[in-house]
Amino acid sequence: MQAYELYLKGRGLVARRREAALFEGIDTLKSAIAIEPEYAPAMATLAKAYAVLPWFSGRIPAGQAREQAREWAGKALGVDAENVEALAVLAIVYSEIDLNFTGARELLEKAVNLNPGSVDANNFLGDLLSRTGDLANALKYESRAAELDPLAPVNLTDMANVYALSGEYDKVIQFAQRALSLDPAFSH
Repeated sequence: MQAYELYLKGRGLVARRREAALFEGIDTLKSAIAIEPEYAPAMATLAKAYAVLPWFSGRIPAGQAREQAREWAGKALGVDAENVEALAVLAIVYSEIDLNFTGARELLEKAVNLNPGSVDANNFLGDLLSRTGDLANALKYESRAAELDPLAPVNLTDMANVYALSGEYDKVIQFAQRALSLDPAFSH
């Protein structure tokens, strides 16, 4: 039970998307994996922590953090080949490090097909689509992520980003204000 409790604590810390919380989450998830070395969900969440870390901290170079994400996502997929969070994280590495946008999109579409209720898979697919210019589909997946977890500021700011790229500035303000009302210190 201790590994599961550490996993839950680590997952909550990673979800905060703040530098100190991410580093604490990394340590907590490593503790869970030390107790249960084949714990795929903890490995996948650890991979996610490393994948998003460069967006919130400069303490570890982005390339190094993303290679850690690749390693941990690979370990999680070695235990559970259909781990949706690990597939989604690996897609971030594909797009951010390898510049393999097609491969990233394939991984994210597979993740969404395996679990249409995955907030991360929908959110990361929306992010990728917005960066590659497919704004209509980006909005579809970002909206789904926000619908699945309406209290996560990151989903709302990602919606605002898509609206900004679409030139719909009134909606940018609306979603940014909602995100700030949930967490005034959130910056993404």
